[in-house]
Parts: sequence; structure tokens; C-alpha cells
Amino acid sequence: MDDEQLSLAIGKNGMNAELASHLTGFGVDIISHTDLVKREAEKTRKDGLLIDLKGIGEKMVFNLNNHSIYSVKDLSSADESILEQIPGIGMKTAKKLINMANDYFKSREKSSDKSSVGTNE
Repeated sequence: MDDEQLSLAIGKNGMNAELASHLTGFGVDIISHTDLVKREAEKTRKDGLLIDLKGIGEKMVFNLNNHSIYSVKDLSSADESILEQIPGIGMKTAKKLINMANDYFKSREKSSDKSSVGTNE
């Protein structure tokens, strides 16, 4: 929701949020558009962009997205048999993609470890 309308959505003493929660039976988390963008950016940074993997082009990203694989994290936990159903992906490619995704996180851990060592001196 727009940042300017946040207080209106929450209502006086949180009454609007409480009413919405009561009516729907779900917890209601009212956040500003700015906070939503920040949350999504952080999630994307953590999970990794598919396009950042070497050898993965836009067409492959599109095909993966069409099968609910939106991030490197999704790819690393994907089942090979599911990947093989995606156009252009066979058994070898499925294994290679999962290995690439796992290697992506290993290399991030290594660079994170290196940068934290430098800050302790």
C-alpha cells in the first residue's frame, strides 16, 4: 500500500488491522510499499538470481520460472525429475543445474568467510 495511506489502513489504535484479521481469520501484516520493496530485495539477495548463474540465459530463466523455480535457492532444492520436464533440460542438464546452484552458495560462503576474516584484524 502507498506509504501515505499506511496509517489509514492500520486505523486508530490498530482497529482496522484487527478487524481485517478477525473477519478473515488470518493474521494481517500491514506494511508500506517501501518496506515491501526492501523485504523483496533482501529475499532476492539471499536466494540469488538465476540469471547470475554462468551459462543460464533469459530463455532458461523463463522456462524455470514457468515451473515455479524463481531463484538459485529454488533451483538448488529442485528435484531432477521435475527439471527434466522443462523444455531443453535433460537428465545431464538437470544435474548440472543443481550442481551449479549448490556451487553458487558454496562460493558465496567462501567469499563471506574471507570478508569476515579481514574485518577481525
